[in-house]
Amino acid sequence: HWDSRPRAEEDPNDTDSPIPGADDGASGVAVLMELATIFSESEPPIGVDIILFDGEDYGETSDLAN
Repeated sequence: HWDSRPRAEEDPNDTDSPIPGADDGASGVAVLMELATIFSESEPPIGVDIILFDGEDYGETSDLAN
């Protein structure tokens, strides 16, 4: 996963193991994916559209300032 940490450097027992999962902005994506799964199993009484937006690297951070 692109937003997972490459190593578990904070784990004193196993610092070289990869950490699979959703970090950074992807944790919100993981929540929305889970909601989509829940809604597919139990349809809500109203229509629900799940829309993903990302603006983190769209000039709002210092990475484009220089």
